Amino acid sequence: MKNLWNNIYLRHLAYWLAAFAVVFLSVFIHESSKMALEIATLIILPAPLPVYSHYYVLERFFANRKYLHYAVSFAVIIFISGLWCEYIFDLLFSDPGSHTSGYITAFFYIIISTAMRYSSEIIKNKYYVQEAEFKQLQTEVSLLKSQINPHFFFNTLNNLYALSLAKSEEVPSVILKLSDMMRYVLDTSKQKYVSLEKEIDFLKNYIELEKLRFEEKSKITINVEGKIDELKIAPMLLVPFIENSFKHGIGASHSGGFININIDFSDGFFNFSVVNSKPADGIGLNEKSSKLGLANVQRRLELLYPDKHVINIKDTDQTFEVKLKISI
Repeated sequence: MKNLWNNIYLRHLAYWLAAFAVVFLSVFIHESSKMALEIATLIILPAPLPVYSHYYVLERFFANRKYLHYAVSFAVIIFISGLWCEYIFDLLFSDPGSHTSGYITAFFYIIISTAMRYSSEIIKNKYYVQEAEFKQLQTEVSLLKSQINPHFFFNTLNNLYALSLAKSEEVPSVILKLSDMMRYVLDTSKQKYVSLEKEIDFLKNYIELEKLRFEEKSKITINVEGKIDELKIAPMLLVPFIENSFKHGIGASHSGGFININIDFSDGFFNFSVVNSKPADGIGLNEKSSKLGLANVQRRLELLYPDKHVINIKDTDQTFEVKLKISI
């Protein structure tokens, strides 16, 4: 059956038979079967000649910009198709003057087929463009996410290295926690959305690792409120904001500082905010690197949540704050 449907001639025959059946049944509801048969024949039978003539002859001339050939062929096709329509009409009508001109009918069919053809092309091209744009966006999102993951693990391994130099007893548990985090990143690398609850667990693990380095001289808090167990979010979306707070906030300060993280869900909106202190002297603060990392995640937000997110960044001499709201 599938092989039969692949035959273009059988498909076109099926289309015309279906069109005939639709017209017949539409008329048959209100009129006799004889009247329905005559009207269906009158509408469908004259159509194939002008339609296919236009499709296989006229369209090729027009596409190749052979406009003179197109004009001549158009006139010839109208003439031949008009004769064909006149012949059909004469068979169905006893009075030759009681029907519309076959030439007008042929012209009408060509106009209709042209409109349908180019409408179909416009829809098809729009679909291909949207598909290409979607694939491009997928590629860009994957690229942006792939840039985040190695950067994140590089920083975490640096933390582990610092602990190992200090011969900390925390090293085995840190390695185990890092292993769980790596597994999470790998498991979600091809997923568009993940459980918000698991993403927050991942953030908490990351913060716990960073606390091993900075807790003595800094105050780090995270507060989560609202019902989040059934919500989903793009993976690794929030990490760059928190990472930025550690690296360019308390990580760049010799005198300590603070990071406050708040997460909640209310009225259909996911709300995230992180504010960190900045080093008083600005030593160690790499603004170019910070802006690059934030630009990366902002681009991901534009691709994944177009018109569904609001992000505000407030940068002062003492603090750096990011507020993010997403409709999910």
